[in-house]
Amino acid sequence: MSMPDLNAVGPFCIDPAAMVWTLVSDLVTQQRSLAQVERTLLATQADHSGNVDEMLSLSYDLKTFSDLAALKELWYARTQPAMIAQLALALEAHETFGDGMVTIEDPLDASLWRNKYFVALEDSTVTPPPEWRSA
Repeated sequence: MSMPDLNAVGPFCIDPAAMVWTLVSDLVTQQRSLAQVERTLLATQADHSGNVDEMLSLSYDLKTFSDLAALKELWYARTQPAMIAQLALALEAHETFGDGMVTIEDPLDASLWRNKYFVALEDSTVTPPPEWRSA
């Protein structure tokens, strides 16, 4: 069980414990992948540090370092806050209902629980001013 369908109409279903374990696994996998890409690029850069022409080629022709910067910006600006918001929703469900599958049938209550994710996302997201963003 991962994230409940936030666009669904009808009952809201969540299994907080299963959701947390899925999110933790995703978080670890994605962070490791990002770190591996960065290590690979830094090693490549170090291998060519004595040759200015090769460094310019790596930096500008392949755009690998700007792609890494964009990937990191996406991670910190969107992916990580979304995962934190999902964990916040799972934590609140756990604190409210305990572990195990929970189904909220009442349409108003179900809608309120779906909205909790968006509130948590807003709370965990920082939007830098336009002049700070990369072009």
